[in-house]
Amino acid sequence: MTPAPAENILEYIQKKSIFRFMNKTNRYLMLLLVIPCFIGSACSDKKNKCETNRDCKPGFVCFSGKCEAVEQANDGKEQATETKEKTKAEAHLESEECMERAHDANIDGRTDRGEPDNNPGIEEKSENEIENTRDRVTSDSDDSGTEIGADSSLEGPVDAYERIDDSTNKPCNDPDKDGYGEGNGCLGPDCWPQDQTRHPGAQETCNGLDDDCDGQIDEDGVCPQAKPYLWVYILAGQSNMVGLGVNSELGSEDSGVVPNAYIFCDLSVHPNSNCHQWKPLAPGFGVMPDHFGPELAFGRRMHQYWPGRAFGIIKVAEGGTALHDRWAAGSGDLYQLLIKTVAEQMTDLSNGWTPRIAGFVWMQGESDACSSGDANAYYFNLLKFIKTLRSDLGMELLPIVAGLIADQPMWPEASTVRKATSLLADQIGPMDVVETTDLPRHPDDQAHYDTTGQLELGKRFADSMNALLADLHWAFPEDFSSTPGDGFWQYDACLGNTCSSLKWDMFNKRWKNSDKSVLIGNGWLQPSALQEAVLTWWAPFDGKIDVSASARLANAGGDGTRISISRDDEVLFGPEQTNSSTDVQAHFTIEVTQGQKLRFITDCGTSSDAVSDSTNWRISIDMTQVTGD
Repeated sequence: MTPAPAENILEYIQKKSIFRFMNKTNRYLMLLLVIPCFIGSACSDKKNKCETNRDCKPGFVCFSGKCEAVEQANDGKEQATETKEKTKAEAHLESEECMERAHDANIDGRTDRGEPDNNPGIEEKSENEIENTRDRVTSDSDDSGTEIGADSSLEGPVDAYERIDDSTNKPCNDPDKDGYGEGNGCLGPDCWPQDQTRHPGAQETCNGLDDDCDGQIDEDGVCPQAKPYLWVYILAGQSNMVGLGVNSELGSEDSGVVPNAYIFCDLSVHPNSNCHQWKPLAPGFGVMPDHFGPELAFGRRMHQYWPGRAFGIIKVAEGGTALHDRWAAGSGDLYQLLIKTVAEQMTDLSNGWTPRIAGFVWMQGESDACSSGDANAYYFNLLKFIKTLRSDLGMELLPIVAGLIADQPMWPEASTVRKATSLLADQIGPMDVVETTDLPRHPDDQAHYDTTGQLELGKRFADSMNALLADLHWAFPEDFSSTPGDGFWQYDACLGNTCSSLKWDMFNKRWKNSDKSVLIGNGWLQPSALQEAVLTWWAPFDGKIDVSASARLANAGGDGTRISISRDDEVLFGPEQTNSSTDVQAHFTIEVTQGQKLRFITDCGTSSDAVSDSTNWRISIDMTQVTGD
C-alpha cells in the first residue's frame, strides 16, 4: 500500500467509517497512534526530509517536508500554500461533523480576521485539551523560546507584532504574502504581518516606521537633515506677568544671560524697547527695560532641567486687563494679539529652527476679582479661553500652568477666582496651578511681586511645567483618571474616524457616553453595537516610542471583541479577535510627532453582547528618544 502523504492524514482517517462514530477523546487517541506511522512511512526514504527549519542546514528552509534553498522555497511558497489550504478544506468538508461546525461558525460570525475557520473541530476543544494533544503528538518541541517556524540561522525582526499562539507544525502563516510570517516554510518572522511592503530586507523610507524589521527607524539618512529643535513656551497675563522685578537688585547668579534661551515679547502699551524682536533671554523684558518678569527665572530653571535643549519664550501681557473683556476667548483684543503673535513668531522661527510649542503659562485674574459678577463667571470664561486657545494653536492637549492670584483684601473676590482656577485644573488636563499668596511684594505696591517674588514665581512655573512634561512613561490602567487629558490620555466613543469625548460618571467611577452603552473603566473598555470604545494617547512632543499592549475578553460568553491599534488613521495592529482565555498582545516601536494620537480600539465584533464585550487592556508607552535631545 502506498503511504498517505502527511498532509492528507486527516482526510485519510476520516474516510474510515469507524472514525466517524468515535467521540472527540477517542479520535485524538486514534490520531496519536496513527499519525506517527504515516509520517514515518511517508518520509523514511528521503535524505533531505525535515519537519522544521532547524532540521535543515544554513541557507535552507523546511518547505513541504523537504529542505529547500531559501530562494526556491520563496518562489514556490505562494502556490504551495494555496494547494495545501485547498486540500485541507476538502478534507474537512468530507467530515459531516466538520461541515456542521463550519456552518455554525458562519452563522455566529466567529471567524478570525473574517476568514473561514481552518480547523473547527480542534478549535471547539478547550485550550488545555489542545495543548495536551499537541505536546503528545509533536516530538519536535521548542524549549528555547525561539519562535516556531523561524530559521535560527536567519536574522529576524527585533520588534514583531505578536499574538500568543502555538504555531508548532503549522504551515507558514503569511497574511501579506511577502514570504515572512509564522510557521514552517516562512523565510523568517515578519514585524509587519499585514503589510507586504515591510519585512526583513525591505527598503527603509522616511515614515517613522521600521520598514526592514531591523529595530531601527528611518536609518541610513533616508530623512532630510532636520533643523535644530526649539522648545517654545507661551507666557501671558496681566501686570504680574509683565513683571516689576528690578534688574539692579539681582545677584550675579541671576543677572546674566540664560544659556541657549531666547525671548520675543509684546507688552502692548508698556514701553519696553527690548520687545518686538528675538533676543537672548536676560533681565530687561519687564514693564520697562530695567525690569523683568517671571520669564527670567522660568527660562533659567528650564535650562537647569534640560541643559541640552534650546528654549524660546513668547510673552504677551498687559497690566490691568481682565479675562471677561480684553482676554475674552476669540473676541478680546489681547486674545487676538496673542494668537497673531504666536502664529507670526512660529513661522519666523521655522526658518532656522524646528519650533514646537511645549506649554502655556497664565498669570491673570486680579482684574476679574473686583466684582462678584466677573469672579463668578471666571470659571466658564477661563474654560472657554483654554479650549479656544488649544483649538487655535492646534494643540488639543496643550500643557497649561496657571498662577493663583494672591488671596488678599485688595481683591475682594480673590477667593472665588482662585477656586475657579483650581477647580478647572482638576477637570481639564494636563493643567496645574501654583500658589502665589506667600510671595513677597513691593512694600509700597502690594499688588505686584518684588524682585525676589518674581524670581520665585518663575521657578514655580518651571517646576510645575516640568512636572507635566518630564515623565516619559505612560501606562493604562495606572494612569486612569477622572480628568480628561491627565497623563495625555483621552476617553472616547468613535464611529470610524468620528469621535466624541466620554463623560465622567462620578458615582460608578467610569467614563460613559450619553446612553451608557460605551464605557471605559479602570483597566477595561466596553464598546456598543454602534460605537467603538477608544482609549487615546496624545503625543506631547516628537520622539521614538516603544508600545506594549495586551487585551483579553473580561467575561466568557458572546462572540468576543475585536481590538486594534492605530496612529491617527493609520492601523498599526489588528484587528484581532479576543477571547477570555488568552491575551492578544502587540509590541512595536514607532516614531510620533507632537499631537499625533495613538488609539487603542475595542469594537463589539460581529454582534454586541453588552457586558460580555467588556475587554481588559494593559498598555505601556515608553518614549525612548525625545527628538532634539
